[in-house]
Amino acid sequence: MRKAVKTGWVIISLILVAVLIIFYIYNKYRVETNDLIDDEKFHLRTISDYKIQQIASWRRERIADANTLTSNLNFIRSIDHLVSDPSNISEAQFIRSRCEAYVNFKDYQLVLLMDLDGNKIVEYPTATEQLSPEVIDNAKKSLSGTQSIMGDFIYCSYHQEPHLDVYIPIFRNYSARSNPIAIMLFRTKSYEFFNNNIIVFPILTETGESYIVKVVSDSIRFLTNTRFDKNAALRRIVPAKRKNILKL
Repeated sequence: MRKAVKTGWVIISLILVAVLIIFYIYNKYRVETNDLIDDEKFHLRTISDYKIQQIASWRRERIADANTLTSNLNFIRSIDHLVSDPSNISEAQFIRSRCEAYVNFKDYQLVLLMDLDGNKIVEYPTATEQLSPEVIDNAKKSLSGTQSIMGDFIYCSYHQEPHLDVYIPIFRNYSARSNPIAIMLFRTKSYEFFNNNIIVFPILTETGESYIVKVVSDSIRFLTNTRFDKNAALRRIVPAKRKNILKL
């Protein structure tokens, strides 16, 4: 009887030891897993902050470039003369030379001057396509303010890529920001910038990548391409409530 009781206590002790070992292993696994998750969250937040800073810096530089040119009083007078007399070839050539300089030395895709109705007056380089309704709408919206604005992403069927433009209202009275006479458009090389800086992950990884998305109603629209979908920008839309969005 005593032997049976002793054997029973031994079995119970072994079971308790086994339970304690399992609990210890599970708890250690849980703690290490949570630590790994916290580390990854920290890395992702750091990368996200870094990407946001990149975009903000790039945007400030584009706005500053546009303001530098369009705040020049001699340049504004040339625009005013050309708007008043579209046949003024010398003024048109001068304005075009400034547009050309920004394309060649400031790395823009296109710089153009349009009238208040969205008609092109001067542009460099010269293109055959007409301005899309979205571009004209963004240009007219800029007239409601007094500063340069960066418009929304627009998918251009002519170039088969998204565009992101800076719009600057030109005022005859620059100091008072009154009497608008024209609008300038600076087309950034956003496609190149986002592909080279935002989608690329800053650490070695076979799967990590970054996206820029926009919530539209109950859907999510991709504003940049993805590693496995080179045509995602402005054309890939997924439901906002659906799980595993990036795997779709």
